[in-house]
Amino acid sequence: LSTIRTTRLAPVDLNCLLCGLEQEIAAEARALDEEADAYRFAALASARRAAIEAHMWQAESGHHADLDLDTGRPTGQLTGAAAFPLFTGLVSAAQGRPATAARLEATASARLAM
Repeated sequence: LSTIRTTRLAPVDLNCLLCGLEQEIAAEARALDEEADAYRFAALASARRAAIEAHMWQAESGHHADLDLDTGRPTGQLTGAAAFPLFTGLVSAAQGRPATAARLEATASARLAM
Protein backbone atom coordinates (compact mmCIF):
# COMPACT_ATOMS: atom_id res chain seq x y z
CA LEU A 1 0.00 0.00 0.00
CA SER A 2 2.98 2.33 0.23
CA THR A 3 2.75 3.05 -3.53
CA ILE A 4 -0.96 3.89 -3.70
CA ARG A 5 -1.32 7.59 -4.48
CA THR A 6 -5.01 7.96 -5.22
CA THR A 7 -5.28 11.15 -3.17
CA ARG A 8 -2.60 12.76 -5.36
CA LEU A 9 -4.46 12.24 -8.67
CA ALA A 10 -7.29 14.18 -10.28
CA PRO A 11 -9.20 11.44 -12.11
CA VAL A 12 -10.17 12.10 -15.72
CA ASP A 13 -13.22 9.82 -15.50
CA LEU A 14 -14.70 11.64 -12.50
CA ASN A 15 -14.08 15.04 -14.09
CA CYS A 16 -15.78 13.94 -17.31
CA LEU A 17 -18.80 12.69 -15.37
CA LEU A 18 -18.98 15.93 -13.39
CA CYS A 19 -18.78 17.96 -16.61
CA GLY A 20 -21.63 15.94 -18.09
CA LEU A 21 -23.67 16.47 -14.94
CA GLU A 22 -23.02 20.23 -15.02
CA GLN A 23 -24.16 20.31 -18.66
CA GLU A 24 -27.36 18.41 -17.82
CA ILE A 25 -28.14 20.69 -14.87
CA ALA A 26 -27.65 23.72 -17.14
CA ALA A 27 -29.99 22.25 -19.76
CA GLU A 28 -32.66 21.41 -17.19
CA ALA A 29 -32.37 24.84 -15.57
CA ARG A 30 -32.77 26.41 -19.02
CA ALA A 31 -35.90 24.29 -19.61
CA LEU A 32 -37.30 25.56 -16.30
CA ASP A 33 -36.49 29.20 -17.20
CA GLU A 34 -33.94 29.38 -14.40
CA GLU A 35 -31.48 31.37 -16.49
CA ALA A 36 -29.11 32.32 -13.66
CA ASP A 37 -28.63 28.66 -12.71
CA ALA A 38 -28.40 27.62 -16.36
CA TYR A 39 -25.66 30.20 -16.97
CA ARG A 40 -23.77 29.23 -13.80
CA PHE A 41 -23.73 25.50 -14.55
CA ALA A 42 -22.94 26.03 -18.23
CA ALA A 43 -19.95 28.15 -17.17
CA LEU A 44 -18.82 25.47 -14.71
CA ALA A 45 -19.06 22.79 -17.42
CA SER A 46 -17.17 24.96 -19.89
CA ALA A 47 -14.37 25.64 -17.41
CA ARG A 48 -14.12 21.95 -16.46
CA ARG A 49 -14.04 20.90 -20.12
CA ALA A 50 -11.23 23.38 -20.81
CA ALA A 51 -9.29 22.11 -17.76
CA ILE A 52 -9.68 18.50 -18.90
CA GLU A 53 -8.27 19.38 -22.30
CA ALA A 54 -5.49 21.57 -20.92
CA HIS A 55 -4.32 19.28 -18.12
CA MET A 56 -5.37 15.70 -18.91
CA TRP A 57 -4.81 15.34 -22.67
CA GLN A 58 -1.66 13.43 -23.64
CA ALA A 59 -0.90 14.65 -27.17
CA GLU A 60 2.13 12.41 -27.63
CA SER A 61 0.23 9.23 -26.80
CA GLY A 62 -3.19 10.33 -28.05
CA HIS A 63 -5.35 9.83 -24.97
CA HIS A 64 -6.56 11.48 -21.78
CA ALA A 65 -5.10 10.43 -18.43
CA ASP A 66 -5.45 11.26 -14.75
CA LEU A 67 -3.64 14.40 -13.61
CA ASP A 68 -0.77 13.86 -11.19
CA LEU A 69 -1.14 16.70 -8.69
CA ASP A 70 2.50 16.46 -7.61
CA THR A 71 3.99 16.90 -11.09
CA GLY A 72 1.14 18.91 -12.63
CA ARG A 73 1.16 16.58 -15.64
CA PRO A 74 -0.99 13.67 -16.82
CA THR A 75 0.18 10.28 -15.60
CA GLY A 76 0.42 8.98 -19.17
CA GLN A 77 -1.06 5.63 -18.18
CA LEU A 78 -3.63 4.24 -20.60
CA THR A 79 -6.54 3.01 -18.49
CA GLY A 80 -10.25 2.56 -18.97
CA ALA A 81 -10.67 6.12 -17.67
CA ALA A 82 -9.35 7.33 -21.05
CA ALA A 83 -12.68 6.27 -22.57
CA PHE A 84 -14.71 8.69 -20.44
CA PRO A 85 -14.12 11.78 -22.60
CA LEU A 86 -15.54 9.74 -25.50
CA PHE A 87 -18.35 8.22 -23.41
CA THR A 88 -19.49 11.57 -22.02
CA GLY A 89 -19.30 13.31 -25.40
CA LEU A 90 -16.54 15.74 -24.45
CA VAL A 91 -14.66 14.52 -27.52
CA SER A 92 -15.56 12.15 -30.30
CA ALA A 93 -13.54 9.99 -32.65
CA ALA A 94 -14.65 12.32 -35.45
CA GLN A 95 -13.05 15.26 -33.60
CA GLY A 96 -9.61 13.84 -34.13
CA ARG A 97 -9.37 11.39 -31.26
CA PRO A 98 -9.67 8.04 -33.05
CA ALA A 99 -6.36 7.03 -31.46
CA THR A 100 -7.98 6.85 -28.02
CA ALA A 101 -10.67 4.43 -29.11
CA ALA A 102 -8.26 2.38 -31.21
CA ARG A 103 -5.60 2.14 -28.47
CA LEU A 104 -8.14 1.15 -25.82
CA GLU A 105 -9.55 -1.53 -28.10
CA ALA A 106 -6.08 -2.86 -28.96
CA THR A 107 -5.04 -2.88 -25.30
CA ALA A 108 -8.20 -4.69 -24.23
CA SER A 109 -7.81 -7.25 -27.03
CA ALA A 110 -4.18 -7.88 -26.12
CA ARG A 111 -5.03 -8.39 -22.46
CA LEU A 112 -7.90 -10.74 -23.29
CA ALA A 113 -5.57 -12.81 -25.48
CA MET A 114 -3.16 -13.42 -22.57
